[in-house]
Amino acid sequence: MTDWNKYRENNIRIEKTGITTMIIIIIVGIIADIAVANGIVWCVINDIGSFSLTLLQIQASVGTLTIALVALISGNITDSYMGVSVSDYYLNIRPSILKQKIIILSSMLLLVVGVIAYVFEAFNSVFGVFVVTVGLIIVSIYEIYSIFSGKRLLQKEIEAYISYIMRSDKEYQIKVNLCDNFVQDWKECIESQDTTVYDRYVEIFCDYILILLKTETDESVKDVEKLSSSLVETFLRSDKVNVKKRGVQLSERIYEKLWAFILDNTESVKKISTDYTLFGNLQFDFQEAIYDLSAESVERIISWNYMADSIQRVAFWIFDKEKQKNISELDGVNYISRFWGSYMRMQQQKGNIINKSYWGIPLEKIYLMSAYNIPEERSKEFLYHKVEMYFNYFYGLIKNGFGDIIKESLYLVGMGSLHSIDNRNEALFYLAIQCYLYYLAERENEECVMLEVKQDASSIIRDEQIARSNEYIIQLLTYNDEFLNFSLEEDMYKLLRPFELHSKYSNVKKLLMQDVVHEFFLFILLHIEDESYLPGLTENAIDIEKIQLYYLEFLGAKEEETKYKFCKLSKMYDARLSDEEAKKRADSLYRKLEVIIKRKYKEKSIASAEEHQKMYESNGEYAQIATEIKEKVKVHLQEKFAPIIADVNTKGGEFKLHLLSSNEFTKNIRSNKVDQYYWEMDGALVNGVTNILQKIGLLDIKNKLSDFTSDIEYIEYLKCNDIDVLLGSQYAIKNKEYKNTELFKEYSEECKCIYTGFIGYGLALNSGNVKICIHDVNVSIHSLTLGETKLNFDEKKQRYIYEISHGMPVEFTKEELKTFIYNERKILDISVKVSVISSKEKVGIVINSDR
Repeated sequence: MTDWNKYRENNIRIEKTGITTMIIIIIVGIIADIAVANGIVWCVINDIGSFSLTLLQIQASVGTLTIALVALISGNITDSYMGVSVSDYYLNIRPSILKQKIIILSSMLLLVVGVIAYVFEAFNSVFGVFVVTVGLIIVSIYEIYSIFSGKRLLQKEIEAYISYIMRSDKEYQIKVNLCDNFVQDWKECIESQDTTVYDRYVEIFCDYILILLKTETDESVKDVEKLSSSLVETFLRSDKVNVKKRGVQLSERIYEKLWAFILDNTESVKKISTDYTLFGNLQFDFQEAIYDLSAESVERIISWNYMADSIQRVAFWIFDKEKQKNISELDGVNYISRFWGSYMRMQQQKGNIINKSYWGIPLEKIYLMSAYNIPEERSKEFLYHKVEMYFNYFYGLIKNGFGDIIKESLYLVGMGSLHSIDNRNEALFYLAIQCYLYYLAERENEECVMLEVKQDASSIIRDEQIARSNEYIIQLLTYNDEFLNFSLEEDMYKLLRPFELHSKYSNVKKLLMQDVVHEFFLFILLHIEDESYLPGLTENAIDIEKIQLYYLEFLGAKEEETKYKFCKLSKMYDARLSDEEAKKRADSLYRKLEVIIKRKYKEKSIASAEEHQKMYESNGEYAQIATEIKEKVKVHLQEKFAPIIADVNTKGGEFKLHLLSSNEFTKNIRSNKVDQYYWEMDGALVNGVTNILQKIGLLDIKNKLSDFTSDIEYIEYLKCNDIDVLLGSQYAIKNKEYKNTELFKEYSEECKCIYTGFIGYGLALNSGNVKICIHDVNVSIHSLTLGETKLNFDEKKQRYIYEISHGMPVEFTKEELKTFIYNERKILDISVKVSVISSKEKVGIVINSDR
């Protein structure tokens, strides 16, 4: 038997007894009427008809008493408790059978029955109906006056009733409605509740939302989110500070209960495919409420480390399965983690004392070892978000001038208590902290970072104790150097990128964070390799695909800059180093880096060249490529220079014209490679044809600027010589005065214009007097030789110095270099055989435009 049934046990007994008695009375009346009809009379009443009519009148009058009482009570008692109306509870919910509606309807029905009995002279039945009606009125009065039995008993009964409904097999929507009424009622009395009542309400609310969640549906999650959000929002937005405190506490309590529920129902929770976003929805209300609370209050009512952990864990169990994340919740945790620093600063400005030991706890107790009770497939992501949360908290502190808390809690206590770094995320977090402090202190300018923040960061990294802590972290990393790879650098940049600072005076700045992370991580690798016996650590961690960028960023012209940065970083790990000692150390690390990068780049280049040469040879297409290029060039020239190309292949007077000699990477040798050189080859052909025509005396030479007084005279001269083809430099051929642009345009539209590059003059021809016959196109593709290569030779080292890429000189032996350039480079050489057919002594004009 439930608690609620115990409370109404006496009522149920009275109801059952009364109903049984009423039925017996009705039956006795009917039996008596049957007996009278059969002549059996036990008691004679004179004028029984008048007596019965009087009873009916009394019954009619008394029957309305119930209605009057119910109306009176309902109109004057409007109280509710936990969403349940007091009057409704006593009049309709509490009674098992004889609810007020039933009693009123029964009274009206019995009045009709009494009238019918009177009509048929069943006077005993009339009397029985009258007695039953009076009994119903007595029951009604008893139930109505139970309302005044006491507030405490009332509350216990209603709590028991709510518990009964929530734990029964009633429809889900009935339970949701009951919880919604509970929340609405609570919202109306939040400001008047004492601590005992508030705690009782919290316990009941948390209990019932977990009951709703046990239905294992997305609908239940959204209903719980709606109920929680509505309630917590009301608390947080209250004008009373004490209510805001309770709103903060309630938020933490809800997530605590949700996490406990998840642990007990993991299989059920896996069926949920939507997200729960209470904190994500109310993060700004939470922030505003905290702003109104003193530091002392916050320190007493909440443990952010614990609350954030609960929110994150719930978010990684209850999330949108399509999006695979609960972004709103995780972003909310990061936002509030950053917010604590500004809150503490504001409290100090108000003159309030903050307990720095309390605010240092999140940095003292960094737990990134394992993602216990998190789905295995999401454990890595969970730990990364833990790193994000801790870093956001650190960022809030350093940005608001709490470097002393960082020193004490993170470095001296937190790092000091470490015995090992067994998790990649621990390595990520501690290195990211060191890198960001370096960025603030040494790399970002004062337009972007406030001077006091820069000074705070500088004081941290230059502190001897901090330097020892940094070095201690590095020593721990030597035992798990498998974490120190390129992907860790990528994750560090991903973590720090949102925290790059920008100038408040300008919308434009050169982004530094990627370079900062790059140089810091590289220094860490070199430092560890130099301090510990871990040969190859740096070389293995460097991304070989970006090796050229390493060179451009750190070596060559960047040598002094790199040494300067290494010098600053060296002091972060040994504050006792003098400037001279730091410079020597930086120089040593630089030389080691230079050797590594050049060696790796050389190895990569040699391997890549060998691979491309093998592909080039194995495909067996190089002869076909030459043939395809030959055909493409021939077709192009014939189409481009069609006005002066002869239709017949006339023999005699052949000339060889060199069109192209290009040094190409082996991997780029394709038939379409020649497409980008058409402009250059067109110019070479015009230049060659011009030389041929000049040698045999078929051209006049004119200077457009000195030989003609105006553009009009120039155009007329061209017309007089029947010029209909213009080739070569567009600048040399066109009009010299802007005002004559349209005039020259009209003339040029009557001609065929073939403008080309790589020559500085124009060639004007009469196509009727001269033709060019293309006999053959020769295409040669061969590997580069040492004699065709620009080299330097180091006499001391007996090595060739060859720039694989511009600005990247690398040392080679003679045989290495010979093989390398053979594999890496090809010479694409193209020439053409032509002959000239002319019908006159002069066929055209060379047009110069030089002054």
